[in-house]
Amino acid sequence: MVRTLIVLACLLLAPALAADVYTGTAPVEGQGEAERRAAFPDAFRQVLEKLSGLRALPEDPAVEDALAGAERSVVSFSYRETEQRAPDGTPMPALELAVAFLPTDVDRIAAALGLPRWPTDRRALLAVVIVDEGAGRRLMPVEYEAAYEAMRQVAERRGLDLAWPDIDPEAVDPVSVQLLWGGFTEPAEPWAGEGRDLLIAAARREAASWSVRWTLSGARQVENWRDRALDLESALLEGAHAAVDRIAAAGRIAATDLGTAQRRIVVSGVRSPGDYARVLAYLQGLALVSEVRVESAEPGRLRFDLTLNAAPEYFDDAVAGAGVLQAGVEPGAFTLLP
Repeated sequence: MVRTLIVLACLLLAPALAADVYTGTAPVEGQGEAERRAAFPDAFRQVLEKLSGLRALPEDPAVEDALAGAERSVVSFSYRETEQRAPDGTPMPALELAVAFLPTDVDRIAAALGLPRWPTDRRALLAVVIVDEGAGRRLMPVEYEAAYEAMRQVAERRGLDLAWPDIDPEAVDPVSVQLLWGGFTEPAEPWAGEGRDLLIAAARREAASWSVRWTLSGARQVENWRDRALDLESALLEGAHAAVDRIAAAGRIAATDLGTAQRRIVVSGVRSPGDYARVLAYLQGLALVSEVRVESAEPGRLRFDLTLNAAPEYFDDAVAGAGVLQAGVEPGAFTLLP
């Protein structure tokens, strides 16, 4: 009964994306008990990778021991039908096991293994692909939809929500396509909206291979890099991994910086009950914040005492660029943005 109550509390209090972060998947041949138990370690490995932001866990006997004991942390499991592709590209039906693990167990094990933590309040990623096969540049050609879906699955398995622009590629201004090809993010801003990072892939076929120039524009970084591969899907899959690597690295907390810390902040520009509710909801929704207490309130200004689960500088990094609070000159001083 106590364990059930802990599970319910974790599910109710965890951020919206946390439920996905603490759920891992693994392919299975059937729904038998033996197949299920054999898949638990693979699903748990995926959860630890999602929580840490690492593409692969360290090769360490302690990691293998933790994976072997994955069944002890299972909360629930389910099966879902999916697809895998044969070597010739033909889609084939497949079965996948989805396993939800107890968040407190996962956090404890990750800390014992010395893994970093990538906070679960992650910005979604909007991906835009422009393809040039020698006959002109096209936005999101439909013949590569399988590659786009593979990119989305890569990001999802690593704990990041990846979406595509909800537009008709034929209706986009050709000038905008050329600007996107050059790495200018402004033409995609109406699609990206607030709270999402932007990833642009400009792919060109060059003889027997593909060259892809990537642009990642987010609240914490703007980066560019290039990849080359024999086929476009391989290039896009590696680019999706590289984008998640960079986003996770920018927001990841080192294991040595995890722990309880106190922080007092003052928020100005609070002019209405709605402003008060917005500030409070924002602070309570930050994965870095374990507890929020209102220390005092006066016209236009609030003082908060925060209990953090990481070093205080990570709080400032999380707030920067989020578009809710703007840091002031004095340490701990912030202004609520409109």
